[in-house]
Amino acid sequence: MAAFPHVPVRPRPAVSGVWPIMSMAMLMARQHPQLPPLAAAPARATDAVFEDFLSDFRVHFDESLATEPAGAAQHIRAYVRALCGSVMADGGHQANHARAALQHPEYLAMWSEFIDELFAQDTVEPQVMLVCRYATGGLWYALLLGHAAPASDLQSLGEFLLALTVARE
Repeated sequence: MAAFPHVPVRPRPAVSGVWPIMSMAMLMARQHPQLPPLAAAPARATDAVFEDFLSDFRVHFDESLATEPAGAAQHIRAYVRALCGSVMADGGHQANHARAALQHPEYLAMWSEFIDELFAQDTVEPQVMLVCRYATGGLWYALLLGHAAPASDLQSLGEFLLALTVARE
């Protein structure tokens, strides 16, 4: 049985006005590195992209959490399901937003703090928590960077990590 059957596949709305600004800023930085970066517009655009990414992930996480039984690793299991499931279900929308936002240290720090808060609610051993977090996150980051892995690898890793959390409760 698949570990992520509850994650719906739904079409993503187009984000108008954000990507042209981001693309222009990146193009200007590459072609004219001596010029200062565009300041206000890309920052606002990146804020919106990060908020959209975080909101989208939170929807997947909340859906996953609702299906998880209470336990020492409930939030960790929901994270594994949400991150693996959202990557398989979203068709690249979340990856594009994550890639655009998480290249900035301040957004990467906010994402890390957000995940820290989710995991702090669980009482499973710290080693299990770290293995689940960094194995899932590492594969996800690799996919964001274009190192495509077969969906079956993501699926099997998710199932392995879910089994690990159950075995440790």
